[in-house]
Amino acid sequence: MNNKGQVLVLFVLILPIFLLLAYFVYNELTLYGEKKNQEDLTSSLCKYYKKGTSIKELEELALKNDKDISIKIENEENNIKKTLVKEIDDLLNKKNKIKTEIKCE
Repeated sequence: MNNKGQVLVLFVLILPIFLLLAYFVYNELTLYGEKKNQEDLTSSLCKYYKKGTSIKELEELALKNDKDISIKIENEENNIKKTLVKEIDDLLNKKNKIKTEIKCE
């Protein structure tokens, strides 16, 4: 018996599923990595704020670290709230927004 046709059909059916799975794993890992980078950046900005750095300097530091983010810093009675938002394109040019908020006291 010749099984070449069966293997080809099986390959053609499984390949798209494998590629789709690889795409989702890559996309989720990319988003997770960017989220961790934003969390690290916001915690670093809190440390700088506690040392007495001005809000304008904090914005400049954040933009120096990552030019693709939008940053919003709100000042409320010696506490500041930082919001970082970044849009990331995935392999299919789908826009994903990553938003990180932290309150420094």
